[in-house]
Amino acid sequence: MNESNATLRLTIDHQSGVARYRQLLEQFKGLFSGQYLQEGDKLPSSRELASMLGLSRSTTIKVYDILISEGYLVSQPKKGLYVAHMAALLPGELELAKRPPLKRAKNKKSMLNEPIQLGSGIDVSAFPHKAWAASMRRSWLNPDIGVIQGEYHNGLPRLKEYLADYLANVRGLECDQEQIIITSGNRDALSIMSHALLSDYQDEARVWLENPCFPAMSRFFQWLGRDLKPLPVDQEGAATPKLTHAKPNHLHLALITPNRQYPLGMAMSSLRRQEWLTLLSQVNSHVEGKVQVKDAGLWVIEDDYDNEFYYQGRLGVPLMNLDESQRTFLLGSFSKIMFRGLRLGYIVAPKAHIERIKKSQRQLGPSASLPMQSALLDFMEHGHFNAHLRRMRRLYRDKRDYLEIQINHYLGKYCDWQKPNGGMHTLVYLKEKWTQKWRELEHNKLACLDQALMESLLEKGMHISALSPYYFEKNNIKQGFVLGFTEPSKTDIDTILAAAEKQLSIFLQQK
Repeated sequence: MNESNATLRLTIDHQSGVARYRQLLEQFKGLFSGQYLQEGDKLPSSRELASMLGLSRSTTIKVYDILISEGYLVSQPKKGLYVAHMAALLPGELELAKRPPLKRAKNKKSMLNEPIQLGSGIDVSAFPHKAWAASMRRSWLNPDIGVIQGEYHNGLPRLKEYLADYLANVRGLECDQEQIIITSGNRDALSIMSHALLSDYQDEARVWLENPCFPAMSRFFQWLGRDLKPLPVDQEGAATPKLTHAKPNHLHLALITPNRQYPLGMAMSSLRRQEWLTLLSQVNSHVEGKVQVKDAGLWVIEDDYDNEFYYQGRLGVPLMNLDESQRTFLLGSFSKIMFRGLRLGYIVAPKAHIERIKKSQRQLGPSASLPMQSALLDFMEHGHFNAHLRRMRRLYRDKRDYLEIQINHYLGKYCDWQKPNGGMHTLVYLKEKWTQKWRELEHNKLACLDQALMESLLEKGMHISALSPYYFEKNNIKQGFVLGFTEPSKTDIDTILAAAEKQLSIFLQQK
């Protein structure tokens, strides 16, 4: 018979609302099912266990009595308590006990069989896992009855109040909680917006997207069967759509990223912003004054995708804050701050159009998890959200600076780039002389050098995102790479850039 060290695995949360005997009972059952306690192991006496855990003896006696009655333990007179034979366990626990404990993969990518990549996701190693776990636990100990019954179709009210204050303080956006609709991320938000603004229009609707843009955006509207029109992007930001000869009963929807264009990274200039505001005012006042077709004119969706991470200078106020026509909506997401699997985002709607968005969300069915909203609210109220954001800003700024050094070391010969003031990725452009040489080589099968490099590295278990596929309109495309620096380790950055340099040298026949 073996003396057990089980007490080393037992802890009691004295601040928890869960009864202490229940906490101890469930932990014992976990030790049995995981085979940390095996047949013949001796347990400490009820008095010893009570002393070790700071409990009353009556609590430990109660737990032992339950375990004995359920067949987990046997009491041997004058000897003590021992783990019973496994056959005495309940069938469900017996099957669990036979299973070996799961082993945690050493490398998250190897577990998913994914390539290492220069991605703009979160740095998982720096996430405050314990604080988040505590928020999840607290939020469910005494949950809002409306959460249990699924009453908050547009989002948890207290979370929306907190978010309204956050947007005012961090982004300078004046809004109240009634204007905020919680979503399960950008795809859900776009589905709601499309249903609300486009469902009454077929051939009369035009969707304008920045060219280049996030490929999932163009694929989404193509899937809806919408007519896509490109908005050229220059150093001033996205150009305004050409609506001079547009029919008055046509609807136009533009999706733009003015504070940090994706993927090119520039902020829209004040002059270009004014052009957008003027167009919104002119087109929509014309519609309201002379045309009786409901809601024809121009809508703008402003995607504010990663503007929490700004490292120097000042971040521009959202376009929505300046649009007096009330035809601009703001989209935001918690995925870039927290983690992608959280699946929570939001729409900020102009006051004049709140109900139409809420109506569409009701018709499509709410998909944002209310329990996750409760956990996020707790995380915010206990100060962890702001602390996490400050910590990640420092970490990501350091990684950005490191990436700049490594780009200069590995790719300086082949690429041009500028250090970004914010965000989670940087953009490098292939120099024209190399893209031209690639086109002249007889052996190449792909017209774009950046795409050829991306596919070659994928075969080696590495991913680098080529710029050319971001253009849905293929005229005047630029070639380069969208390099995320927030997700990879510094080792991964070195590995991928070194491989990119080697492959470019092979492609371009450089010695």
